[in-house]
Amino acid sequence: MNLLQNLKEGIANLFGRKKSETKRERFDTGKFLALVAEFEIKIKEELQFELLQLYYAPYSFGSGHVVYKIKGRNVQITFDGRDNALGMSPIEVRYSKPHAKFPSDGWEQTQTYSVDAFWDEGIKEILEKSKARR
Repeated sequence: MNLLQNLKEGIANLFGRKKSETKRERFDTGKFLALVAEFEIKIKEELQFELLQLYYAPYSFGSGHVVYKIKGRNVQITFDGRDNALGMSPIEVRYSKPHAKFPSDGWEQTQTYSVDAFWDEGIKEILEKSKARR
């Protein structure tokens, strides 16, 4: 093994990338759009929602945010592509006060998730908070 290869592996390990992952897999800028599509499919069966805003920045590590109106509350899901690339928790979920106007409303609650935790805990929490408002 040469020095350059050792250096590359050391940097990859520092940022949490496994040897088997390629650069393309780790820094996939389309991850946010896939996340939004899968999220909508998962909640569509149980809740009605209205898409209020979708912002996507493919050249900023694929960062973006999406805002939905669910049961009279605005729910914002933010994906930080840079945090994802560094192996940190890239997803933040914010809730507005009930019946607040968008976009000039204050967000009262914030939760932060890793991508895997968002699928397990985040969606479950969004569904529970939204169903409690019936």
